Amino acid sequence: MKGFGESIAPTAAISAILGSYPFSCGLLREILQNSDDAKATKQVFLLDHRTHRQRKLIHEQLGQAQGPALLAFNNALFNDEDWVALRSIHQSSKKTDTSKIGKYGVGFRSCYHVCTVAAHNRQQSLILFSLRLQILLKLLSGDSLAVLDPHQYYFSDGGQKINICEKHDRFADHLSAFNLDTISPEFCPGTFFDGTVVRLPLRRDASLSEISTKVLVPSEIKELLEEFAREEIGIAMLFLSHISTIEIMEVDERGTHLIARATVSREPVLATDAVFAQATCSVVVEYGTDSTQDVKNWVLTHAQFAEDDCAKELSRRLNRDAMPGLKREKLNAAVSLATPSPLEARTDGRLFTYLSLPLTTNFPMHVHALFALTSQVRLSLPSEALLSMPSPI
Repeated sequence: MKGFGESIAPTAAISAILGSYPFSCGLLREILQNSDDAKATKQVFLLDHRTHRQRKLIHEQLGQAQGPALLAFNNALFNDEDWVALRSIHQSSKKTDTSKIGKYGVGFRSCYHVCTVAAHNRQQSLILFSLRLQILLKLLSGDSLAVLDPHQYYFSDGGQKINICEKHDRFADHLSAFNLDTISPEFCPGTFFDGTVVRLPLRRDASLSEISTKVLVPSEIKELLEEFAREEIGIAMLFLSHISTIEIMEVDERGTHLIARATVSREPVLATDAVFAQATCSVVVEYGTDSTQDVKNWVLTHAQFAEDDCAKELSRRLNRDAMPGLKREKLNAAVSLATPSPLEARTDGRLFTYLSLPLTTNFPMHVHALFALTSQVRLSLPSEALLSMPSPI
């Protein structure tokens, strides 16, 4: 007898995910979701137009990843479960954790829309995922530089791990491309990095890629960042638990430039009764192009209903037990509203599941609830399709 098990190439799995996740601001939402789940309080998106040195690298072919890139920083650290989850596609470590937003194990892979090389810097160890001569994911964490090579093109045993604190000068060009001098000026090479940086080099040649045929230039990423700054940065934190600052910047040979910055000040929740609670928050958005500020106040109204009562009513309507589906999808009977104060004559309110969905309500406020949505809906489903979508529970 001999083994006869099924297998799937990581490139095929990632390519299928990208087919369901369009290239859009949803990419930035997914990164924000992961940061809030990690209890980070600050998120920075940085577009780097520059090409960095290519001498002190782990492998000479990694020079292709030293060009223009999108970087995402937050001030939280990976834990052991995060490292395991990063290596698992369609296997979410958050699936049963109701304190976290993510549940599908695919959101981070939307980053591959951008890069042939996705680089991820957590504390101080570096991991590289190699797929058919295309390096896809690089991570820095603790004191280790780890390289994962599932096709064994570079390392016969499938990977390598190096102490980056002791040998940081040997791989200095990798570190310089993370822009730590801009993102975290107090950081000193060879010491502990208290945060996370994901580096996504822009795909310049898709001819060898088994994941995506899209080639990107910095101007496209800048348009994406400017769209997010214009349409979403002022509302992105309304229903998040931890993120209180979002900065969007770009850096080129002339220096670093602010595109937009948003900060939210949250007041303590005032419980009014067993079901309803109310709080207020203020969002300040600063735009770097003209140094203007936009200040908006919001009233947040939260309603939490008894889970058993809602499951019983839903089971009656569906003519089957709804509780297993509610548990599986991490759904609960809670609804929140964000109403501008003073109330405005507007009809562009959106639906949220913590972060904005691509669905408007025609209400003068935003509505948050744990909608039973597939991973694709989070990013792209039009409003009319939601009405005809089969229930996942």
